[in-house]
Amino acid sequence: MLGYGGPVPGSAGASSVIYGLLAISLVWAPRNEVTCVTIIFFRMVYIFENSIVAFAGFYFGSQMLMAGLVDFAMSSAVIHLLGAATGFGVGVLMLKMNWVDCENWDLFAVMAGTHGGLTELEPYRYREATWLKSAQRADRRRASENTGWNLT
Repeated sequence: MLGYGGPVPGSAGASSVIYGLLAISLVWAPRNEVTCVTIIFFRMVYIFENSIVAFAGFYFGSQMLMAGLVDFAMSSAVIHLLGAATGFGVGVLMLKMNWVDCENWDLFAVMAGTHGGLTELEPYRYREATWLKSAQRADRRRASENTGWNLT
């Protein structure tokens, strides 16, 4: 409990940790999608895909609105936002210290427009090109063995 019995009561629990994890996912993979399930009146079930940017934006925005309605006094909305701010900081720290590899799909690469660049795919292209060259040599070798001509 934060300030239990004191002038500013509140708690930091699972919900603030969930907001922190949502902020980390926003930093590490903003273009990924999450599957959302909405149940209305216990009968209508909607399943849809939503980007993490839109998902986090909706929840962070709603908590900002709720916190603003109580003049940012200590409340669950403020605690959620503090959890999100902590998660955002931890996510950026881990990204900048190269403790995680987001394969150039992190928030900063997406904002700069450099996400998913060719440098990400170069090792795969090199392996593919090497495999194709060896396959072509094998095909030529088989053809020369079958015809007796030297095609290499």
